[in-house]
Amino acid sequence: MASLAQLPELVGFFSYSREDDEAFRGSLSALRDAIQRVLSAQLGRTRRNFGRGGRVLHPDRHAARGCQQALQVRVRIVPRALGRNDLVFPIHYILVPALLDEAEWRDDPVLSVVGKRQYVDWRNYRYFSVDTPAFGQAIDQFCGKIAETLRRRWVSPVTALTAAQERALKAGDSFKEGTDCPQMIVVPAGRFLMGSPAGQGSDDECPQHEVTIAKPFAVAKFALTFDEWDACAARGGCRPDVSDSGWGRGRRPVINVSWDDAQAYVKWLSSITGKPYRLLSEAEYEYAARAGSQRAYPWGGGRRDQAESQADGQLRRLRQPMG
Repeated sequence: MASLAQLPELVGFFSYSREDDEAFRGSLSALRDAIQRVLSAQLGRTRRNFGRGGRVLHPDRHAARGCQQALQVRVRIVPRALGRNDLVFPIHYILVPALLDEAEWRDDPVLSVVGKRQYVDWRNYRYFSVDTPAFGQAIDQFCGKIAETLRRRWVSPVTALTAAQERALKAGDSFKEGTDCPQMIVVPAGRFLMGSPAGQGSDDECPQHEVTIAKPFAVAKFALTFDEWDACAARGGCRPDVSDSGWGRGRRPVINVSWDDAQAYVKWLSSITGKPYRLLSEAEYEYAARAGSQRAYPWGGGRRDQAESQADGQLRRLRQPMG
């Protein structure tokens, strides 16, 4: 792909608080709609080929939690996911005291982006209608900067393995096909007894039977993290509204996702790497999890109180970053 402007679906996030919009009689919503119309025209697109309801810009769902957090999400996640640091376009519409003195915002990771990228000083227009000639010129200038940025040549940060590199992999080798792709580890071919012996486990785990894994395959070394999920969301492949329920994001395991969400994630991985990523089959999962062992439980064959202690320890670990 030569540029981001060629993406089949192009979605922007316009962050503002409802309170600010109401304070200026809906002018922020009107500005958003005007930017959408002008940018659509400058990029030669119609509502039909923008996808997702035909809107190039829609309110950022993070905005309700505060503009500071919304900017942190866009400033941190989008550049890493796309390998670009020029895709945030701040609109300085309301007086922000911290931006008055450069010494205050120069070293702040969020405010520095807002302070340095003011292509238009919007504060002069906040009491005017977007239909006025002066406001229209400012919107044209702003959208022109966005269109120019989107048309710049883009090279995906994904570095998929070559066929030769894949052939050279051995059991136990690990690899990553991009900064935001999961770390994978090679599992060898082999045989194992799947299920539980008679008298153990539940009925659907019996009878125990031999399964052959004919070819080596690669499996994620760690549980999928919020960093990896958020990278997918930043590129439009995954839902952006997955909550961490207050446990934290970053390298912590992603939660509150469904089977359909997991399918969307592996579909996205396949699209950016050109490789057939998918969910494991039940047999592949048990084979990899057993790692050559035939124990009844991951912690061995101990008593129930030992199992509960082990499960409690696993929960505490899940609250910590992976890796």
